[in-house]
Amino acid sequence: MIDTYAASGNDARTFLLRQAEGHTSTGQAFGLRIFPTRGAAGPNVGCGVAGFHLTNVPSDPFIRLFSNALSFKPDLVTVTDSTSSIIRHEGLHWLQDQFIAGITARMPFWLVEGWPDFIGQSRGLAAKKHVLCDTPTPTYKQLEDGVLQTPETPPELPGQYYSFANTMVEYVYKIGGPNAYWDLMTAYRAGVDAKVNLPQVLHLTPDAFYSSWLSWAKQTYC
Repeated sequence: MIDTYAASGNDARTFLLRQAEGHTSTGQAFGLRIFPTRGAAGPNVGCGVAGFHLTNVPSDPFIRLFSNALSFKPDLVTVTDSTSSIIRHEGLHWLQDQFIAGITARMPFWLVEGWPDFIGQSRGLAAKKHVLCDTPTPTYKQLEDGVLQTPETPPELPGQYYSFANTMVEYVYKIGGPNAYWDLMTAYRAGVDAKVNLPQVLHLTPDAFYSSWLSWAKQTYC
């Protein structure tokens, strides 16, 4: 099984280097650190957390994966599509940090999580259609802040926010082209004001971006 995990890690690194091409380069090693039980993960890791990397530590090579993220296809030769997606998602967070260390602390939720969710193909069409068409749309401010998770938070709400963020980043690519997300990361390194950064890169104010994204998303998915 170690060989199976290693193969999935190699596939993920190839995927990440392909995403980075033309934008950033890294000679940093890349590895998976597996926590096979919740006990091994430690008391501070929530049950819903599938994995993470150490934010603002670009020299750290590891994507940490927990037991709820690990599953194999029936032949036990390859990991499931879901596990591959999680590895790609967390690897894309690692790549954000390779591009600009600590950038995820400066960007809004929808840009931080929407990019790995969209590029890493974390969410299927049916899930996005359900959220876009059948659930209330958060405000732009809510999508900047993300979900504050408490014991009273509906368990489905975080996933819904990821679906919204996913399609927002899809829309960034649609209107801004293949460099737009990288340009937004660069803009957020200089300052964290969306009223400056979005017009600079996308030529839209946050309110105009939100309105045009929502109209496009409803037409596309509903």
